Amino acid sequence: MDNVVVAIVGGGPRAVYALERLLALLTRHPPAHRLAIHVFDNTGRFGAGMAHSDRQSKSCYLNRPVDQIAFAADESVSAANALLPASLRRNFYHWCRQRFYATGDARFNLQPHDMPHRYLHGLALRDYFETYANALRALPGVELTTHAEAVMGVTRASPFFQLHTRQYPSGLRADYALFVTGHTPCRPHWQTAEARYQRGLRYHAYAYPLDRLDSVRAGSRLALSGMGLTAIDICLHVTEGRGGRFVRDEQGTLHYHASGNEPAHIIAISRSGQLYTARARNQKSAADLHRPRFFSEEAIATLRRHRGRATTLRDGSVCRQLDFRQDIFPLIVLEMAWIYYRTLLGERFVQDASARLAPLYQAFLTASVSASVRENAIDTLMACWQDAFRQMANALNQAIQGSVTPGPAVQAAAAAFVRTLTDETIAPEHAVDRLRSLTPSAIKWRHDPTIFHHQFHWQTLFYPRMRGHRPGKAAHLEALARDLAYAAQGNLANPLKAACDGVWRDLRAVFSAATDFGGLTPASQQDFMRHWLSHYNRLSNGAGPDAMEKLGSLIASGRVIIAPGGTRVSACGPLRGYRLTGRHFRQQVDHLCCARLHPFDARRQRDPLYPSLIASGLVRLWENRGADGARFTPGALDLTRDFHPVDNQGHVERRLTFLGAPAEGLCFFQNAAARPDTNSAILSAVNHWATDLLAQIAARTQPITATERL
Repeated sequence: MDNVVVAIVGGGPRAVYALERLLALLTRHPPAHRLAIHVFDNTGRFGAGMAHSDRQSKSCYLNRPVDQIAFAADESVSAANALLPASLRRNFYHWCRQRFYATGDARFNLQPHDMPHRYLHGLALRDYFETYANALRALPGVELTTHAEAVMGVTRASPFFQLHTRQYPSGLRADYALFVTGHTPCRPHWQTAEARYQRGLRYHAYAYPLDRLDSVRAGSRLALSGMGLTAIDICLHVTEGRGGRFVRDEQGTLHYHASGNEPAHIIAISRSGQLYTARARNQKSAADLHRPRFFSEEAIATLRRHRGRATTLRDGSVCRQLDFRQDIFPLIVLEMAWIYYRTLLGERFVQDASARLAPLYQAFLTASVSASVRENAIDTLMACWQDAFRQMANALNQAIQGSVTPGPAVQAAAAAFVRTLTDETIAPEHAVDRLRSLTPSAIKWRHDPTIFHHQFHWQTLFYPRMRGHRPGKAAHLEALARDLAYAAQGNLANPLKAACDGVWRDLRAVFSAATDFGGLTPASQQDFMRHWLSHYNRLSNGAGPDAMEKLGSLIASGRVIIAPGGTRVSACGPLRGYRLTGRHFRQQVDHLCCARLHPFDARRQRDPLYPSLIASGLVRLWENRGADGARFTPGALDLTRDFHPVDNQGHVERRLTFLGAPAEGLCFFQNAAARPDTNSAILSAVNHWATDLLAQIAARTQPITATERL
């Protein structure tokens, strides 16, 4: 029988995960037919791809600790029934240690919680790709070929598919195909501001690879549309990457020494005018991940039963849709408050407060509250927390002053507060005395010693300043210094960092239960993508402390300027740059760069693959349909829960699978790296693909030509 041909389109991290799963399964059970695997990536950097390339600028960092990056399934992945030997599935930290011991190269001498340079991740990915590829080639009946080119189109040529590339314009046969194309640039919609910017010859629509910005001359002015991870990459690339140096003085302050090759100014623009917060020092093992109390999958299911708006989705299923702002966000605020106050005042305090909150919480879930309460749900629910905090703060303050004898509850809260201020673990019966004796030098992490200043204010956290307000450089540096101190304290010890990390990172599965596959109304999903995801990025997905400290040095030197929120951009002509206008803010710049990764939209991809798939009818766009007739099409493909596409006739094509970016908008948080010891959803999805693929091949006694009907 002819070879069974499997194509993997995209050669980045998910291609590594795919080869690892195939290797583990095929080592245990040899293929039922001769198997030819073809991997396509236009960069030729197989394993790393573009976003994680080992040729990335040496100044760029990942924003995840080195010990939280996996390359293979481990014992925690419950769906995986075959694992490779431990030596073939080391995490990134252990891979770096092995490289350091073998070479003595200091680049690999990283500690578990270090934030690594991105190009090192690319080196590891390429190493694992080659290791898995060579091991697959050594298996009987398996061939593996790499193609350093892009797939430009796919056509059905029953009983198989044809993949069209420059080298194979008439098509290369594939019986099955996995698409893991990752981040890709999009063309802007003609009505957007970005479309107007592109009329200028000095607009950079996509930052990566960063050498695209080599045309930005020394001494020119560069504006960045965005203030997140990509913006930080650009700032470091055009400064440190051009020979500038960061030098620490005797007091420990980091200063930037220019090389003369940098832009004169880099002006960062965003809607909020706020810097991202730094990723906190990781103190968590897999066992320390936060378990939900209020914002849980069970709570989401209860909300759907009692508050959901029933609608029939395009696949015929009925979903009771929620509104993120009204139904879900109050639970997020409650959960953040619970973590914050547990960290600040201890377990006993939050258990007592939660008992008082329980009736209101249940009434909110079951919609057995008045319309006015629903309208002001956060204030109503948070009133229990704030009343409990004020009572405890008064009791603790009176105990410190000696006017009352503290009871067990106050003593327990005092011990937790001492731990927050100093990192000291002290017996509760001695905690009040310790608070009385604290000197300013004993208080760490820029904390205020007064308990009343530690109330959890969710409004300040989510909306720190009004739009159009322009804080000065000193205010930005002060806020950054405080945030870096909080980050240094850690994601378990610092109340604010614990709250952000525990909800927005640890509870992604709950976010998915709330938002994925039409879980929100069309209007609310649009609001979630435009508004709420920016909060996720700013509060929990920022850069590591090293990168943020360098950014602070660039701000202090005047090299980087933070524009006020709401600053407008207008083009001055093809060669005359752009004008920035905000409240009490005017700047003329020579270049403008989109400092954001483009959200996936199959219709507007710059490369022809996805538009051609839509045109050929092999895939269609997913559409969120509401009970009121509203529609929202975010740009994701219409996929089943197994990530197989639905074609333009409503048929499911199980021989094609799309993971990662093409599902973003139908599902969320699809572009993250795999994490070890956490039953990774990413590795589970790849494992399901590989298991199902080999089962289809094993059952194949004749060519498969039919597709399933939805």
